[in-house]
Amino acid sequence: MVDDNASAQVEEVIAALAAYEVDNLLAGSDPEHSDTTFREAAAAADGDALKRALILLADVASMMLDGDQWDSPYSPWANFGTHRGMIPSDLTQQDIEILRWVATEVSDPSISARAADLVWLQSSDRGSDLKFAKLAVEKWAAEPMTSDGWSRAGRETLGRAVSIGRRMNLSDQLQAINETLVEAMASTDEAWWVAQIADFLLEKRMVGSRTDDILKSLDRALLTLEPTLSTKQLMLTSKARLLRGAGRDEEAAAADEAQVEAILDEAASRAGDSKLVEAHFLEGAYQRARRIPRKWRSARLSELIAGLPARIREAGERSLDEMSAIQTGADISEPVRLVRESVLGKSLEDALAAMVGHAPFSKFAETKSQAEKSLDGSILGSIGGSTFASDGRKVDSTEVDNYYQIPSPVWHRMLFNYDLHISMIAIGVVVPAMEIITTEHRISEADLRYLVNSAAIVPPLVENLFALGLYYGSRHEWAAALHLLAPQIEALVRYHLREAGVDTERIDSENSISTETGISTLMKSHEADEIFGVDLAWEIRALLCGPTGPNLRNLVAHGLIGAGAANGPHAIYLWWFAMKLVFIPYYNALRAQEPQATDEQNEPGQANGDDS
Repeated sequence: MVDDNASAQVEEVIAALAAYEVDNLLAGSDPEHSDTTFREAAAAADGDALKRALILLADVASMMLDGDQWDSPYSPWANFGTHRGMIPSDLTQQDIEILRWVATEVSDPSISARAADLVWLQSSDRGSDLKFAKLAVEKWAAEPMTSDGWSRAGRETLGRAVSIGRRMNLSDQLQAINETLVEAMASTDEAWWVAQIADFLLEKRMVGSRTDDILKSLDRALLTLEPTLSTKQLMLTSKARLLRGAGRDEEAAAADEAQVEAILDEAASRAGDSKLVEAHFLEGAYQRARRIPRKWRSARLSELIAGLPARIREAGERSLDEMSAIQTGADISEPVRLVRESVLGKSLEDALAAMVGHAPFSKFAETKSQAEKSLDGSILGSIGGSTFASDGRKVDSTEVDNYYQIPSPVWHRMLFNYDLHISMIAIGVVVPAMEIITTEHRISEADLRYLVNSAAIVPPLVENLFALGLYYGSRHEWAAALHLLAPQIEALVRYHLREAGVDTERIDSENSISTETGISTLMKSHEADEIFGVDLAWEIRALLCGPTGPNLRNLVAHGLIGAGAANGPHAIYLWWFAMKLVFIPYYNALRAQEPQATDEQNEPGQANGDDS
């Protein structure tokens, strides 16, 4: 509760807001930039009470909403270390009382629904304030749905509304959201929005009894709205899921096969642009084709499954050089200012491309050559040494002859140089770049899930966990990202080795029990160099495999990493490494779809820097 003096101040602020008529201020303005609208109004306002009220609304409007997060859905619009935007816990009791009035008296849902949600979220007695949670859902559900609104914040606000509504059993409001979206699918002439709505309804388990209506809209869009290749694939994915959920498995298999054909069409259309792009689509088609049960495979599909591995290998061999053919936005030895400038003011796709393309994957031959030169004639090349864990345990010794056919002293020097590479990228590139990117853009989990689902390199079973790891990293939650991504990269390695025919299991001769081989052993296979390329294989060994180097897989798997290290350069670099793996083929494919694109333009972050 607020005291009498504070109550008087709250009443004064509310009176100023009531006289100001907030709805008139917001009428005709862009809801995505309502925080700017409020700040500009505050600068011109007469009286401290009104200024305070408008600044509060600006701060509330500036918070980033993630509808998939239940108890912490709002995050600051920017975070600069010691300075950040508002979060719900910053709200004072006086602020909450003002927001109670806004929630009930302001009509515009872009601010009033959010105010109602925050009142309930920050309430010390959520039971008594349950009406505000319901009010937020009602306002969001009643808001007219347009494709522009959806692309700005509609998906997130409806996601939040569905989360609240489901927990509180607000069936009428949930039904209203369902009907609004299904009707929008049936009436819009924008194919991408049809695909997005179907994906949302499936993700939120809101299909209900409308399966046939949604399928009808998807078929209409596929036949008449000329979707882009990526949108078409998303539509066919949703169609297959809907049919499978309805028990129509044979029809679902036909939709899956249509998706395979769509991916192959894309591969054929991009074959001249880049072998890396072609290999990406061919492998995606192969993975999806193999998931279709044999009993429903057409003769055409069976032929494709038999012939695709050879095409993938051919394209993969010709694309190895392209994995490093991404130009930097600036030399990473330049000041952090240049890193920031390379992402500032760009679209989200171009900003991420500049960030991942700002530095190369570590090059095996170059790193090995540098290590050999530094040891040439040095006593360090002939004396022994030991590696100790942070708790004092001896975990390695240079008495070991070699690692992956590389002499032990050379390997240890390579790892020393690699650690410098990690620190330069993590601290000099990723951190400053992501500060700007997350200030200017909102990266949702749904965005990253789409990115990962488009990446043929990520195994189907771990796609969602891989995307979640990338999402946590985008929020600067490096420890969470590390603990999710390290095992998923191991799964990625195991999957591709197994697909290539490598035995990834070991069997106990005494009791015939089969166990999976760890990543360190898997990466000793010579096939790893062929499948991943020597540079990628080197990075996986250096970053994840033990006992030398960062040894992230072992430290994470056995709980041997502390909070400091889990949020340090190695964790940040692992996130960047994982993002680079999935983003390069996506971005190349995206740029390849542009009519004016040339081969050189297919490279993220094109500038006058070094090849990466």
